[in-house]
Amino acid sequence: SMIISCCCNRNTKKILIVSATPHYDFTFGSAGIRAGVRVDYSDRLSITPDVRVSGSVLDGALFLYAGADGGQSISDYFHLKSSFHRAGLSMCIPSITKERMHAFAGLNGSAGHHFQFGLQGGWRYWTSKPTEALTGFNDASVSLAYIDGCLSWKSERFEADGNFRAAKSGMEKSAEVFSTPSFSGDFRAIYNWNKRIFGGVWAEGQTGRKGVFEGVDTSLPSFVNLGLSLEFKASSRFGVWAEAGNLLGQEIWRVPVLAEKDPYVTAGITLIL
Repeated sequence: SMIISCCCNRNTKKILIVSATPHYDFTFGSAGIRAGVRVDYSDRLSITPDVRVSGSVLDGALFLYAGADGGQSISDYFHLKSSFHRAGLSMCIPSITKERMHAFAGLNGSAGHHFQFGLQGGWRYWTSKPTEALTGFNDASVSLAYIDGCLSWKSERFEADGNFRAAKSGMEKSAEVFSTPSFSGDFRAIYNWNKRIFGGVWAEGQTGRKGVFEGVDTSLPSFVNLGLSLEFKASSRFGVWAEAGNLLGQEIWRVPVLAEKDPYVTAGITLIL
């Protein structure tokens, strides 16, 4: 396959990437195998692997996979905003992300009719990646070892799901960017009465982040954000809801320039026309 990506930033600077991914897909026993490479050209040529092996065991209850990939991509405003929702337009200047290697392995599975789980571990290395700095993003050389996990339970009256990441990042000090949290996660549980009233509790948190800016050590503190939610569905087309957050009254620094210091309540309506 071949992909051509292009964008222009507000200074009318054009960014162009031409990518091709020749590969061969086949099966070996019960395993599906993808063998190929990815070739990208922007300001320079890069060749990265595009390899994946996957298969099911235990009568399909457990899905295993492993692989390696990488490549170049354009980090435009949409992608930066998706990763860092509170980033303003002035902070998001398009640039090229260059990932030299992403090696990974993981599994997805289920137990019974209600419980599902997933686990993935890997190592990534970018020679250039937009990374959060004090007032925007700086392109930095970044390495990341990580373990991601997710759990989900769903029944007629009760739903719960959680996600976590344990990570160890490395980067050059001259880049002046913040590190990745060593641990982050979120959890949400909801109970419903006759599918009319939905009451829930949720939490999210992460450990602190560190960076060196103009030779000065800087850090963003750890936080835990605890909240409650309530929704009433009058019909399939109309409902009202409310959510309270930061019930612990912590100082939450999601981005370097903005802190959430007090509990808050958000309310709204749901209307389907």
